[in-house]
This record gives sequence, structure tokens and C-alpha cells, in this order.
Amino acid sequence: MVTNHDVERHGDGGTIFVNRQTLSSPTLTVVEQISEKEGVDSVDLRPPLHDVVDTEALDRIIESMDGDGLVEFQYQGYQVTVSNTGEVEVQEKARV
Repeated sequence: MVTNHDVERHGDGGTIFVNRQTLSSPTLTVVEQISEKEGVDSVDLRPPLHDVVDTEALDRIIESMDGDGLVEFQYQGYQVTVSNTGEVEVQEKARV
């Protein structure tokens, strides 16, 4: 679970930095941020994140990246960017 001392918000709240030593999973941060933006409990997100991306593989990729690295994907109408430094950016996609 992410607690207040683990999270530092930047700008409009779309980008956060999480203390990776206290957080077990980068994907948990994604779920928490999107559920907060949607105003629902994280277990109520549909479809669940693990139905959209392989969350175990995503966590392994992020944790094993050396140097600069980013993983980007779309979920729940948001563009999600996760870096190897622990930053998670969740931005709404442009509506056409």
C-alpha cells in the first residue's frame, strides 16, 4: 500500500515519485493513481490492469532496467508512463 510518506506529487498530480524501497510493485502505483483519478476503489477498476498488461512482466522489466528507461501503455483512457526511477505519469489521452 502506498502511504503519504512514499509519494511526492508534481505539477497537476499526473506525475508522482514513489519511494521504491517501500513499494513492492510499480504496477500498484499505476492502479492507485488511476483509481484515484476515477474516484473508485482500486479493486473496482474494470477491466483490471492484469487483464490489459502482464503486470508481473511489467514489474520485472521496470525493476531490471539500467540507465534511462521507460515503459508506456494505455489503460482506462489514460496514457501511462513508468520509468526505472520510480516515476509514474498518468495523463488523460486527448479526446478526438
